[in-house]
Parts: sequence; C-alpha cells; structure tokens
Amino acid sequence: MTENNNSISGAETKPWICIFGKINSKKHNYFGLFTLMIDKNKKYVENSTIAFSIYSDIHQITLSDGWYAFEHKIEDYKYGGNYAETISMDMQSALRFETNKQEFVNDLLEDLLKNNNEKVFATLNGLFRKSLLDELAEAELSVAEITAEELEAGRSRQEEKEAEEEGEPEEKKEVKVIAVKLVLAPVGGKLVNDLSKGDKILVTIPPRGSRENYYIDSWQLRKPEGGFKSVVATIVEKKEQENGTQISVHFKDDIYGLVLEEEKVLVRLFNPNKDQNKLLEQPVKSAPTSPEAVANGQSGATASSKAKKEKNSATGLSIQLIGTLGVALVLGLTLAYFYFMQ
Repeated sequence: MTENNNSISGAETKPWICIFGKINSKKHNYFGLFTLMIDKNKKYVENSTIAFSIYSDIHQITLSDGWYAFEHKIEDYKYGGNYAETISMDMQSALRFETNKQEFVNDLLEDLLKNNNEKVFATLNGLFRKSLLDELAEAELSVAEITAEELEAGRSRQEEKEAEEEGEPEEKKEVKVIAVKLVLAPVGGKLVNDLSKGDKILVTIPPRGSRENYYIDSWQLRKPEGGFKSVVATIVEKKEQENGTQISVHFKDDIYGLVLEEEKVLVRLFNPNKDQNKLLEQPVKSAPTSPEAVANGQSGATASSKAKKEKNSATGLSIQLIGTLGVALVLGLTLAYFYFMQ
C-alpha cells in the first residue's frame, strides 16, 4: 500500500478534506479511482465517487495531479461508459454504506485531524479489500484540505485543462475503448494463445455500459430475434497474464476493443469468402420491406419497384379479362335473340 503523507490541521478556514487515490485489484485485473469529500465542520461525507476499469489509461493519472483531476476523470469514465459498470456500482454502494455510518466518519476525521495517516490508509484499504474480496488489492492514497475558493478554483482549472486538450491535434486525443467478447470456433478456430498482431477475428460487443450500447446501436448489431451480430476486428496487441490472455483489437478510426480470455479457447478467424458482411466498412443497405425481399436479397427500393410492376401487370390482366367476358356476353345475347325469333 502506498500513502501520501499530508498534515491535516483543525483550522476552520479549510472546511473540506478530500481523500483520493487509486486502487489496483490484482485478483480481478481491475484498476480504480476514488474520491471522498468530507465536511469537517458538519462531520459528514458530502460526496463519494468511485469507478473501476480494465483500461490501461487509468495509469496516466497520478496523485500529484490533484483531487480535482481524479474527480473529473471518474466523471469522464462514467459519462463515456469507459468503465466496469457492475464492480463500480458494487464498490460505490459499499463505500456509501460505510460512509453513511456516523461512527465511521467520526473515527476517520479523528485520525485525519491527529495526522494518523497510517490508520486512515489501513481503514480505507481494508474496506476496499473486503468489498473486492481481494486480499492482494493495493491502494495509493492522498489527503488534501480544501477551502471554498480552492474547491471552485480546482474544478475550474480542470475544466480549462480539458478544454485545451480538446483543441489538441487528433492523434493526441484519447481513443475510445469498449469491451468485447471473442467469437469461438470449436472446429477450425485458432487457439487464443497462438493469435498474433494483425490477425482478423470475429468479436461481439456485450451491452455492459452506455458506450458499448452506443456502438451496438450505431452499427446496427442487435438481432430482431435477440442476441447480437458479430463484427470483424484486427488484433493490435496480445498480452499473456496470470489469469488469462488480454487482447486489444481495432475496429475503425479511433475505436478499439479489449477482452481478457481466461480459457484456452479456439477463436473464429475472419473468412473473406463468408464474412464480408461483418466488415464495418461495408455500406448499410436499405432495409428489405418483406420476408420475400429478404429471401431474394432485394433492397427496399427493388422490392417496391417489383411490387408495383406486379400490381400493374395484375391490373392489366383484370381489364383484359373483363373485356373478353363482355364480348362473350354480347355474342351470347345475339344468338339467343335469333333463336327465339325463328
């Protein structure tokens, strides 16, 4: 466990204490950020937030960036859907459950005001390990006293920094990473350990968070009967870890996928003769208007045009049939007339 030693005073000029830091769960291969904002005067936790992710860019933030950078980074993860939703929600609930206990807050504040940082870090690290069910989880924490002016200035400074980053060249912008699942092929597939950079494979996107659901809908991957269509992705990186094989794939532009496969599975490779329709570069065709059109591979416009021709043909046939019947009726009446006149 790493700690950042800061002295905490009892001065009322700095009414807030922010405990912030990073969590590494080696058992689950998750990395987390958290902030805990405590009102010293009212002795309660004003706000607590936490987010876990499997994405490596979480290492880019350090304690020296300040509490406001952690606060905004967590907001970015949640807003962009770039986080592990289930474990983040579970940890958020566990953190709020403890911080809603007045005894817990009182003890935490007492230790902070006595500058007993080791006990503060042991308390929070123990909470994280218990909630994660991971005795090897490690926390890196820091404490900051904050005035009302610093609270506003810190958040404004972070917003200005983000605005500057948005104006940087495209290659410096953060890429978008989504969770994916490998499509397996028990017969004819390639062993996951034998996959290499440049291999094209088939993957599906599980609807884990808002970011995944956004691309599922944007790329029209939901099946009417349920489930999701697979798409082609190119492997850009593969890492062998203690708990499995981590694979990074590229879809298109700045969109990437990440998966940790724990089993020795056979993965389905892209077959150019069968899987052309799974390439994201393929243009979206007009939706067929009927089951017959789907079976015939017709677009909506083609099916509609054919239907009009068939309708016009049927109309012409009906008119022709009515004309023929009319002539036959006239001839019949004429013959009947001469028969009775004789």
